[in-house]
Amino acid sequence: MKALLFMLLPVVALAGEREVKQKDVPAKVLAAVKAHSPSATLKRFALEDGNYEVAIADAKGQADVVVTADGQVLTEERTITVAELPAAVTKALAGGKYAKATVTSVERIVSLATPGVSTFELNVVLGGVRHEIVFDGAGTIVRDEVER
Repeated sequence: MKALLFMLLPVVALAGEREVKQKDVPAKVLAAVKAHSPSATLKRFALEDGNYEVAIADAKGQADVVVTADGQVLTEERTITVAELPAAVTKALAGGKYAKATVTSVERIVSLATPGVSTFELNVVLGGVRHEIVFDGAGTIVRDEVER
């Protein structure tokens, strides 16, 4: 079996994402995040593609909640460990072209449009090149991008 190298590092802001101050976030966005996660501490705010991404910390850990400017929650992107990935995703990663990649972060993404259905975003480094890979729960790659 091919060895997998896993190392979780802090997630940094990606290209296209611009940090903003809480005072610059619309009240509807803040209210939507508080309604979605009432006990959460709001940690960081960013604007990307017209939507707000609010980093939160709660009893379940760290997550980013993506909200439209008018207050509609689109997704929750929860930081998880490699061990929390579905077996099908781990198997696909170990048996594919990213088997020797270093995993730098893992998120479970739940779209509120399709509750109960998760995708899994992995940021990896292979041969010095950063990739963002998204798997469905069955282990199929649904997106594979080189980060620039």
